[in-house]
Amino acid sequence: MFKYVGKTIDVKYDSGLHYTIEYVDEKTLKWTALADGVAGADESGTETFYCFEAADDVFAFDWIEEEGISVSQVINFGTLEVYSFIAWNNPASRGGREFSINTGKIAFL
Repeated sequence: MFKYVGKTIDVKYDSGLHYTIEYVDEKTLKWTALADGVAGADESGTETFYCFEAADDVFAFDWIEEEGISVSQVINFGTLEVYSFIAWNNPASRGGREFSINTGKIAFL
């Protein structure tokens, strides 16, 4: 069981990306962008996510947004650190996809 169901976190990346994420249930999250994000992305969404506990209180998450944005995220809830790989469509990039790697911090709301 994912122990953070019902919790909301504030996610601030060093790159300037900023989101809130609410874990609605064991497979659903709601996110809201609090700063400009990836070009063409929605400002909020409800996603089906997949996760597993990689180490004690360290969770790996994956989801694909309606616009095709893919997110792979690792959160260490003990140290409050977050790492993510975000990929989106860009015909001018290799393979038609562009990506960013982000590091940052979370806080519980």
